[in-house]
Amino acid sequence: MINADDLSKEIQLEKYENIIKASDILLTEVSSVAEEVLIREEAEIEYSLRIENNKQEDIRNINLSKQIPEGLKFKEIYTLKYDEENEEWDKDNIGSYDESARIAKLSIGVLKPEEVVHVKIVVETEKLNQEEYNREVETITKITADNASDIYGSPMKNTISKPKLVTEYYTENKNKYITDGEVVEYSIKVTNVGDITANNVEISDRLPDELELIKAEYSIGEFKVSTGIDNNRRISATGNLRPSETMILIIKAKAVSKVQNITIESAPSISSQELGQSYEEPVTYIVEAVKTEDTISMTEPERKYEISGIAWYDSNKDGENGYDEKGLSEIEVMAINADTGDIIKNTKTDSQGQYVLSDLDKGDYLVIYKYDADKFSLSDYKKTGISEKVNSDVISVRIEENGNPLIAAISDTIRIDNSDFTDINMGVKDREIFDLKLDSGINKIVLQTNKETKEYKYEYTKFAKLDIVPEQVEGATAFVTYEIRVTNEGNVPGFVNSIIDYMPKDMQFKSELNANWYIGQDGKIYTNSFANTVINPGETKTLQLILVKQMTEQNTGINVNTLEIYESYNEYGLKDDDSIENNKSDSEDDYTQTTALLTIQLGGGCTYTAVALAILVIAFLGLYVAKNHNKIFIKKPKKKKIYK
Repeated sequence: MINADDLSKEIQLEKYENIIKASDILLTEVSSVAEEVLIREEAEIEYSLRIENNKQEDIRNINLSKQIPEGLKFKEIYTLKYDEENEEWDKDNIGSYDESARIAKLSIGVLKPEEVVHVKIVVETEKLNQEEYNREVETITKITADNASDIYGSPMKNTISKPKLVTEYYTENKNKYITDGEVVEYSIKVTNVGDITANNVEISDRLPDELELIKAEYSIGEFKVSTGIDNNRRISATGNLRPSETMILIIKAKAVSKVQNITIESAPSISSQELGQSYEEPVTYIVEAVKTEDTISMTEPERKYEISGIAWYDSNKDGENGYDEKGLSEIEVMAINADTGDIIKNTKTDSQGQYVLSDLDKGDYLVIYKYDADKFSLSDYKKTGISEKVNSDVISVRIEENGNPLIAAISDTIRIDNSDFTDINMGVKDREIFDLKLDSGINKIVLQTNKETKEYKYEYTKFAKLDIVPEQVEGATAFVTYEIRVTNEGNVPGFVNSIIDYMPKDMQFKSELNANWYIGQDGKIYTNSFANTVINPGETKTLQLILVKQMTEQNTGINVNTLEIYESYNEYGLKDDDSIENNKSDSEDDYTQTTALLTIQLGGGCTYTAVALAILVIAFLGLYVAKNHNKIFIKKPKKKKIYK
């Protein structure tokens, strides 16, 4: 019963009962590994279950099942029985496993009222795929019985994880030719970019016999220690790497003199407890012979040189070749004589994006990359703070090859004197395209006559035709509603500061019908509706314009309304990719025309068909208008730098 001062009488409530039925079977399940803890490959997980009869009678034929997902390997399922004499739990009833269905099964039988049984399910995490570093697995327990409702346990989730090691090899000795006594210093850097600690990570490198160790040291974070060389001339560093942690081994050695040129290689190996062992690509040096009285008279061929580097896709546009960014294959690279423009060597990048221009004589060269300039733009040139080994060294240039103009990427002048050049790289990123399209169509025409007002609807048409009864033409008013659409067809956000409408001479603009439009000093119609509205790539914005025509028997016919983007803007300072603002070019997609044909209806439903067709032809006519051999001509960039 409810009563209150403002109620005229008491309110009688009907009686309701909310009965909550308890589960017949109580199930509690815990995992030996908490959900938020990452678990390694080939690690064991135990699920401990407590099952209790919550009825006042026996529950018969109780069966337990658990789906074992991909990523987990079943080991065993059993009930536990307490041995009071030895004060320990023993295995009792052992279940089975259906391998094809991946279901662990256990028959519990009968449970008396309040009787409890304990169950243990043991699984093991499986190895992840080669390029897989995390996998979430989930299991659910189900219990059925003859005289009890089915029970489902809470989902038990775990994440299997393994570390991911990324290796970088760096040396200041970019020339692969080294001389007697020259010092070589290189570092091997390993970073764990995974989500779980990498145990027993080892960097190991065998120092070639032709190099004499000066110093070796390694660091993990702020921890730094010197190391030595063993009897097999191996230099090693070992430690555990937590997520985002890095180990660096630095080796400093001196070339040992030889009486003839000899090639040596450094090929470090990386290993860890979880990932096993891998070998890095060998780095090659050539120790040049010492000139002696015996060898000075020997005629040796003039040494040749190399220029090498990589072309890569700068996916995050940061100007740095990151460890996870991909090389670009099949990119043509040329070594050009900087003075004559002659092509001295050309090659293509390999599957990793790398190239080598070999057998080069001493001289001045330019490296030119041919890339798809319609699809890509170049990464920032020698971006500040980025190592020369992983930055981009080229700028855009127009060249002419076989008489065909094209856009390519060009390096600074490279002067080869007595050494090779490495890391003359090109980074490309998706070309930033600003492209706004303007379109218009007619949605409806409202005809107001001395007899009636009638609305005619159209489905966003470029051509709308309306026949008017002859006796209603004089003094009639047509209200034509245009829908204007602005679509961003580029890949950068943009703004339309203003749109201009070149209104047909027989039509009128009424500000009371068009709150977002105004007449400019030149008599044209403008709108700034989207000036503060960002239009994202792929997005379309719409607005409406209503123009009015006062009808007479002399002004029936075609009315072509033309609109154009008058001014646009984007934060990159880009010009529209295929249009020039406010140039009245009907071949560009920022310019649009829509036609309203208002005619006098003739008897029998005929119209001025011939006239209409002729006008249509005229109106839409605009829609159909539309290397000397082995030498490169280059429009040299203003800034020219010489590598020495």
